[in-house]
Amino acid sequence: MSADTYRHARKCFEEALREDPDSAQIHATLACTHAIEGRFFWTEDRDKSLELAKTHADRALEIDDKNADAFAALGYWHMAHMRLEDSVAAYARAVEIAPDHADLRALYALALTFAERADDAVSQAEQAMQLNPLDPGWYHGVLGHAYRYAGRYSDALAVLLEYNRQGAGFGLVDIVLTYADLGEWDKAESYARALLAARPGFSIANWELTQNCIDPNRLNTDR
Repeated sequence: MSADTYRHARKCFEEALREDPDSAQIHATLACTHAIEGRFFWTEDRDKSLELAKTHADRALEIDDKNADAFAALGYWHMAHMRLEDSVAAYARAVEIAPDHADLRALYALALTFAERADDAVSQAEQAMQLNPLDPGWYHGVLGHAYRYAGRYSDALAVLLEYNRQGAGFGLVDIVLTYADLGEWDKAESYARALLAARPGFSIANWELTQNCIDPNRLNTDR
């Protein structure tokens, strides 16, 4: 999961849409791609990316009002604008439409965590992992994040350390924060150093932008 892979995915979906402009699913997946690029600032014009996400999600729902991925795109779109309860509602609708879609449950869990409904988030993330036992590693990140918000620090560490074992460099921010929550400062420092080694460009300011913990109207576009 990176800016380059999402840029490539977007170009593929744009090409597919030229071939099939009335496909609800292509509009929905293109909307998801724009929304994620916007959320992570993987675009020169974040506002434009988020606007396109909304446009394509709305178009997908015009074609098929039960397209789960379109509601997921709206969930991401709301999340990027700090409308966290609206984000939860959009993901809830997505999961209602496609209850066996493991990715959507994992994203629903992320939205619930940001909305400070950690216990509900844990439930959804655990269900996602049950639905897809061969889950991509990021499910572990979502579940560990939810456990930490729920104050279940031992559970969080078990999941996050496994996430980092599966993909070196992933889960380290939450590992650092969990050890800090526990007051285990030596371990927190050790993993903070590992984080900076894995991601030399890491900064708290840039990380904060992806955590839905600040008002997007305060963003410094010249950062």
